[in-house]
Amino acid sequence: MSTSVEQLESVLRGIGAGKDEFVRLIAGPYDPVRARARIVEWKSALTNGGVELDDDSLERLFLRYACEDAIARIPSLRVHNAVKTLMTKDLQAYLKPRRPSDPSVDVDSYGFSVAFDMACFHRFPAGPLDWTISGMPRTWLAKIPPKDLPRSLYFIATKMRGTKPAFYTHVAPPPRKRAMVIDKEVRKAYYRMAKSLTLQPEMIGIMTASWLNDPAMLKEMPQLAAVNEPYTHLGGFVTTVGPAHPTSGFLERSPERQKRYDEGTLRPLLGLAMWPRADAIRWAESHPEFED
Repeated sequence: MSTSVEQLESVLRGIGAGKDEFVRLIAGPYDPVRARARIVEWKSALTNGGVELDDDSLERLFLRYACEDAIARIPSLRVHNAVKTLMTKDLQAYLKPRRPSDPSVDVDSYGFSVAFDMACFHRFPAGPLDWTISGMPRTWLAKIPPKDLPRSLYFIATKMRGTKPAFYTHVAPPPRKRAMVIDKEVRKAYYRMAKSLTLQPEMIGIMTASWLNDPAMLKEMPQLAAVNEPYTHLGGFVTTVGPAHPTSGFLERSPERQKRYDEGTLRPLLGLAMWPRADAIRWAESHPEFED
């Protein structure tokens, strides 16, 4: 019989791993590796002490602690109000009992990573797209095709005015990612990001590196037009930085692309896409129809 939440909390307090300890862990400098290591350590201590745990019961308890603390602090964030609403909704899901259909949030899972990053205010929801605070590693300069390198360096120096910090976009987790096929929802996500940029003057703009932004993939998948619009038509810039990994998503739910990949005729690249803050903010100011 697995341990109840009340029993689990009591045991955790006994080993110095209660709510306050975990909140301090996530409130410090962003360090997901250290946080995971601590959870693995606590999990091992409990199981070695004879405590029966469901696969992710400890992670869910800690995420509940983190999300409760984060929700209370969301009003002070420098982001668009719609982002605050989405963030509150996403984090509140971890305050509810687990349903049979809920995916695992084991410490090494994608679900845990997303929830942890959002509770740490490192990841922010904008709709079908999320963003993290990141930038472009300097090592990527060596991966840019030689023919693109002069224009890339000029754009980075004169338009982006640096390589970080920036809003680095990601496809949102389910169910929000389903709206990726709705152009208006994608544009609303960019609007929310651009409006959030106005509140964070230290950010240089919006960027990403994904197979979704590979110019070759855009030619054969016109449904990617809205995702690429800021970079292709609204003042941005696109180049490539090497091959996309086969686990990055371009093979999902596509037997045809899987077949072409296996035959060696499909090799998507990572499209490095950048949108300067000035252009993003200017575009948002001209599209008030996307305001919620």
